Amino acid sequence: MVSKHAISALLLVLLVLSLLAVPATAEKPEMIRVVVHIDKAQFKPNEVLGIGGHVIYQFKLIDAAVVEIPSTAVGKLRKLPGVKMVEFDHQAVLLGKPPGVGKPGSSQPAQTVPWGIERVQAPTVWSITDGSSNGVIEVAILD
Repeated sequence: MVSKHAISALLLVLLVLSLLAVPATAEKPEMIRVVVHIDKAQFKPNEVLGIGGHVIYQFKLIDAAVVEIPSTAVGKLRKLPGVKMVEFDHQAVLLGKPPGVGKPGSSQPAQTVPWGIERVQAPTVWSITDGSSNGVIEVAILD
């Protein structure tokens, strides 16, 4: 027969091992921010709470809302009534200044008269009239 000391020792070991065991907990899923195109008549913000998320902001002028949800709940969000489309909220990053900004520009090259003006001999009539009603030629520009 097994001695009382052996049973007591075994129970003591089991008790110590049970105290050392750490309960397994599920890691919380990462929260992501999404922009949701909604039908304002059907969308209910409280239903977002049911999938573990919350509404951060609901726009007044456009049919959209910013929602924070667990990354695993995107499919559930798409199936909620009043949700038309779900888009991930990406952060835009501005680029630096282009090279040369703030520096003095190089000198502008001299302008040349386009070849068409030379071809119709426009410079020769410039000295004859300035387009006034007293001159020989009147010019109208229609755009």
